[in-house]
Amino acid sequence: MKKRGLRILSSRLTAVVAVMAVVFWICMLSRPVSASPLMYDGTGGVFTGSGPSQTVTFTTPDKAYNGWGQANTTINDEDNYENILVMPVRFQVTKVTVGDAAYQQAYSDSLKVNNLYIDEPISGQHGVLMMFKLTNTGTMAVSPNYMNLIIGGSYTIWYYKTGYTAYVQPGKTMTYYLYANVSDAAQMIPQLSMMINTGSSTSSNYTYFDFPLEISSGPEITQHPCDTTITAAETATYSVKATGEGTLTYQWQSRQDYASAWANSGLTGARTNTLTVPGTPGLSGWEFRCVVTDGNGKKAYSETAFLTVMPAITSQPQNNTVEVGQTARFSVTAAGKAKLTYQWQSRKDANSAWSNSGQTGSKTANLSVSTTAGLNGWQFRCVVTDGNAHLVYSNPATLTVKPAITTQPKSVYAAAGSTAKFSIVASGKATLKYQWQSRKNASSEWANSGQAGAKTPNLSVTVSAGLHGWQFRCIVTDGNGNQTASSPATIMTRLGVDVQPQNKSVIVGDTVSYTVKALGKGTLTYQWQSRKDANAAWSNSGVTGAKTATMSVTATAGYHGYQFRCIVKDSAGSVVASNIVTVTVLPKITTQPTSQSVKVGTTANFTVAATGKATLKYQWQSRKNASSEWANSGQPGAKTRTLSVTATAGLNGWQFRCVITDGNAQKSYSEPATLTVK
Repeated sequence: MKKRGLRILSSRLTAVVAVMAVVFWICMLSRPVSASPLMYDGTGGVFTGSGPSQTVTFTTPDKAYNGWGQANTTINDEDNYENILVMPVRFQVTKVTVGDAAYQQAYSDSLKVNNLYIDEPISGQHGVLMMFKLTNTGTMAVSPNYMNLIIGGSYTIWYYKTGYTAYVQPGKTMTYYLYANVSDAAQMIPQLSMMINTGSSTSSNYTYFDFPLEISSGPEITQHPCDTTITAAETATYSVKATGEGTLTYQWQSRQDYASAWANSGLTGARTNTLTVPGTPGLSGWEFRCVVTDGNGKKAYSETAFLTVMPAITSQPQNNTVEVGQTARFSVTAAGKAKLTYQWQSRKDANSAWSNSGQTGSKTANLSVSTTAGLNGWQFRCVVTDGNAHLVYSNPATLTVKPAITTQPKSVYAAAGSTAKFSIVASGKATLKYQWQSRKNASSEWANSGQAGAKTPNLSVTVSAGLHGWQFRCIVTDGNGNQTASSPATIMTRLGVDVQPQNKSVIVGDTVSYTVKALGKGTLTYQWQSRKDANAAWSNSGVTGAKTATMSVTATAGYHGYQFRCIVKDSAGSVVASNIVTVTVLPKITTQPTSQSVKVGTTANFTVAATGKATLKYQWQSRKNASSEWANSGQPGAKTRTLSVTATAGLNGWQFRCVITDGNAQKSYSEPATLTVK
C-alpha cells in the first residue's frame, strides 16, 4: 500500500451517544495503515466527520470491552476509491477544570495523558482519538480562546472566537474531539500544554472551529425560565422544571447585567422551582437563572432569563368638566426606572390622530388646559417614558366645556307687593338658552318658573308674603347641549339668614372661620356668641370678627366641642339667630412618615410626630397599593410613633400610614409612605 506524506486535515465530527446531544469533532489523518480494531472508551454510538480528501466513521459498541469500547474504523480515501482502510486507535478522556481567573495554564505546566498506548501498531503508524472535557467550576463564563495540543512534537491549535460557541458557562462542560495519526509510537503521549482565557482575538491566522456546549452529567433541566416583561405595578414569575437523582434543590441567582457576577437571590421562592420578582423599576434589565442540584450534589444551570420592567400608570387622568374660560387640569401618576419623562397629547375626538400638546405642563405629570368653547369633547392622554426608553400610554380623558356664568344672581330683600329681579351673565358656544327655576326652600325640588323673563337672562318676580325664603336659579344651555346651573338666590320679605354657617373640623393650632349672610331692612348688625357645649349658657364672643358677618377662631385643644352662633338685627329691630355650629379640633401631625427604599431582609422604619389633647394614641395601618383598603398593621411598633417593617419582596410597593387619636377620641391620619424593596 502506497504511503503518503504526513498531512493533518481538520474536519467536523458528530457524536451521537444515547443521552448526549450532537457534538462536533476534528479529524486529522495521515497515511493509511492495515486493518486493526478501533478501541473506544464509552458506550455505543457513531462518530463521523470529513476532511478535504477523507471520510471517517467510528462505530462503537453498546457495551464496553475490557474497560474500553471497541469498534471498527473505516476510512474512505477519495484519492483511491478502491482502498478501504482500517487502523488501530485508542480513545482517552482528559478532564480540564477551570475557574474564574483571567489566565489559566492547565495543571500548572502540562497535562500528560497516562496509559495511552496503541494496540498492535502496524507499519509504524499509530492513531489516537482524544476527547477533552473542559469543565468550568467558577461563577463566570470562561472563553477558551485557544488550546495547544502537542502530539509528536508538533501541536494542533484549537482556537475559539467570541461569537461562536466559545463560552463555557459555570457548572457546564465543553467537549472536544481529535483524531490524529503519528509516525512514532514514542511520541504517542499527547500534552495539553496551555489554555489561555484572554476574552477575544481578532487574529486571522487561525482556523476557527465551532463546537457545541454539552451539559455535564447530573440533573437535567427540562423547562427553562423565559424572558419576562411586566409593568412596575406587577410581579414577574420565573419557573424551571428538572429531573435527576434523589431530591432536587433549587437556588435562584441574579445579576444586574452580563458583565456582573451571579449572586444568590433572596426574593420570594428563591429556593423553590418558582421565583417571584417584584416590578421594581431598578430591576429592569436584570438577569435570572436557577441552579438545580440533585441528590449526588451535581448541579445544572438553567438558561438565563431577562426581566424588563415597563413603566406603569398607577393613577389615570380623569374626565374633566369645566366652564368656558376656566382651567381644566389632568394628572397622571406613574412608576418606572430612572427619571420618568412625560408628554401629553391631545386629539379633537376619538376618530382623530393624537398630537403632542403645547399646553402648560405638557411635559410634566400635570397638564393645565385653558378652555374655550371649541375644546369641548377634546381628549387628552399622557405618554410616560422611563430611563430605558420604554413607553406607556395613559387612558384618554375627555374635556367637557360647559357655558360659564360670569355673573351670578343675588338674593334680595323685598317687601310684599314689590318686584324682585334676578339677573345672570353667561358665555358659551353658539346661542345660549335660559330657563329659570324656583323652589320653596333648600329641601324642595326645583321646577321651571313661569314668571316674567323665565327664558331670558333676567327674571322678574312679583313678591308676596308667601314667597319669603323661596329660591331661584337659572339653567344655561349652550350649542353643544352642555348645561350650567347658576347659584340659587333667595327672596326675603323679612329679616332672615340667607347663608348659614357650617360645622367645621380644624387641626389644633390652625384658624377656623365661620360666615353668615343675612337679608333684612336697613343696616344689619352682627354679634357672634359661643358656649362650651350644648348644656352651657351662651355668651358674646370677643374673638376676631365677633361683631361682623365673619368670625375667626384660633383652635386650641380646649376648643374642641365649642358651639357658635350669630345674632343678626336689622334697622326695624327684628332679630334672627343663625344655625348653631360646632368646632371639632383634631390632633396635629407635625412630622409625616417618609417613603423608604431598602434591600430584602433589612428593616424599614416609619416615624410620625403629633400634638393634641391629652395622651395621644398611635395605630399604624398598611395596604398593598393605592387601590387597596387600609388595615391595622401588626408589625413591631404598630402602636407607637415608629413602625419597623422587615422587608420582603412581597412588600414592595406597600403603603403605610399612622392614625393618631387624641384624648377627645378625635383622629388624624398621616400621609401614606411607600416601601420600595430592592
